[in-house]
Amino acid sequence: STEIAADEDFLVARFLPDGQLDPSFGGGDGSVTFPVGAERVPALALALGAGEIIHVTGEAQMPGSNKAVAVAVLRSNGEPDPAFSADGVTTVETPVEDDEGEGIAEAPGGDLVIADESGAGAGQGFTIVKLLPSGSPDPGFGTAGIAQTPIPGSTAGRSSAVAVMPDGRIVAAGFGYDEPAPSKLDSKFAAVRYLADGELDPSFGGGTGIFSEQLGSGEDSARFVALTPT
Repeated sequence: STEIAADEDFLVARFLPDGQLDPSFGGGDGSVTFPVGAERVPALALALGAGEIIHVTGEAQMPGSNKAVAVAVLRSNGEPDPAFSADGVTTVETPVEDDEGEGIAEAPGGDLVIADESGAGAGQGFTIVKLLPSGSPDPGFGTAGIAQTPIPGSTAGRSSAVAVMPDGRIVAAGFGYDEPAPSKLDSKFAAVRYLADGELDPSFGGGTGIFSEQLGSGEDSARFVALTPT
């Protein structure tokens, strides 16, 4: 992220193996800066896709007080990919509102899967957004491209990271709470596995698709997720 004229924009830089900025990226200086949405837009996560396509997500402060998931797709030279939403960028607002793209991964076929930290305060469970390569929500995923999952014990929690398995199943990680009021209790580690259509995967989490547990003595939260080699 970078601040320009009191607003925050996405900034992506590429480095050569020796640590120098790559002059073939971003018009000769090794970096590219661009807005997504109207106001403050910090970049929060990045992933590489097939053909060295670059996927970036973050938070877009929309007019008023609401936030949206910000998404950008760049070609390997740093130019916006016009195949994605015509200009390479888009924003997504969910019914939960207060959206922040915290994790992003490419699914088989070029779809994008985003872990959305949605909801005010302690959040409202996991929210996963799936976009087609065109940038439109995937109508075959969840409800209009959005899957929302309460974490057992509370409606609170947030998804912070996401990975996609070779067969298209999705693994998200983050945190949840136990009742009563989340503000009075420590958060717990949570992971959810989805089928490619956004339904919970019954082969994970003892038949529920959800694992959640207090693993440490205080606040637990997963910030990253990775797949082991098969």
